[in-house]
Amino acid sequence: MSHTVTKKEKGLIDISISLPASDIDASWESVLARLGKSIDVPGFRPGSAPSNIVLERVGTGRVYNEIASDLLTRELGKILKAEDLTPIDNPQIKIDQIEKGKEFKATVTFSQKPNVTVADWRSIKVKKVAIKEASEADVEQSIKNIFEAWKKRKADQKTQADQTKSEDDKGKFIYDASGNKIFVEEKKESEDVINDEFAKQIGANDLSHLKELVKTDLITASERAAEREFENQLFDKLIEKTRVEIPEVLVEDEINRMLVSLSQEVQSVGMNLEDYLKREGKNIEDLKTSWRAQAEKNVTLQLSLDEIAHGLGITITEEELTRALAETDQSKMDDEQKASLVRYMTFALIQSKTLAAIKESALGDKTEKPEAKKEVKDA
Repeated sequence: MSHTVTKKEKGLIDISISLPASDIDASWESVLARLGKSIDVPGFRPGSAPSNIVLERVGTGRVYNEIASDLLTRELGKILKAEDLTPIDNPQIKIDQIEKGKEFKATVTFSQKPNVTVADWRSIKVKKVAIKEASEADVEQSIKNIFEAWKKRKADQKTQADQTKSEDDKGKFIYDASGNKIFVEEKKESEDVINDEFAKQIGANDLSHLKELVKTDLITASERAAEREFENQLFDKLIEKTRVEIPEVLVEDEINRMLVSLSQEVQSVGMNLEDYLKREGKNIEDLKTSWRAQAEKNVTLQLSLDEIAHGLGITITEEELTRALAETDQSKMDDEQKASLVRYMTFALIQSKTLAAIKESALGDKTEKPEAKKEVKDA
């Protein structure tokens, strides 16, 4: 057996494999015997039909396919181990020659797991801005915004209801001397104002309670915004320290993931992807082109986190995995879907632990306090 490894751009690997004709000849009868057990041949018990009859029924092409599969399964694992190669996608196989009495030749192509180097990630330091308390003015403005949105929604609902009313539903009326209906103007509803009644209608106990809820929401939003900013700065610095040649297959996978995410997002607001693209004056290829740079950053970051996780020896326990899986309903999943969920959850938990370790290292006690306002005194 001989093989040649050719390393190409963007992580692609070609392996040319040659095996002696004797390997094909040696596999011929055993493959026919195996195939004979899987087919029904009239007049013969399963597996007892002569090989020439089995060959007539299954065809030479199927026999050669089975032989190629057996030979490649046997040899490819040895080659990958000897050459220290790790495919990250399903290998593409091209049979260049397979015939009794001749050499077996095939070419296997796949994307190699890239070498990743993250230079001294522990030196990364990022300041995290402390959360500013929501002021009374912030709370008041937020409530005003909620109030205006609530009034508009209420008005829209009333307009829609009025449009569906029959004439007799339009209000109180009397008849004049000719029998015509004269609608009597009813007393107008009290004008909407920001008060306890308004607060109750949107789910609070009273206006004071609404202010507490809004203040909590504003603080939570500020915390999330600060965390996102912290992570973005951290990720940018991490990417700067990462050296890797990104395989094209990983970029394509990330772009497709982004496309699925966008499709789900537009569906959540009652649109489909085709309508959204039409509205934006774009097509799928435009999106993929515009997303490529971000996809490359996402993949680089992912590979960086994987490398750091490996270096730190981060693992998860069975108890941690069980708790995480308990949050997902698996009653309608088949075995393959359950296995996929386990792989994803394992990956997500390790990533979470890795990110927590990087954040702890990057943050330390570097918390930036909000800039104090300078008091201006009269001269």
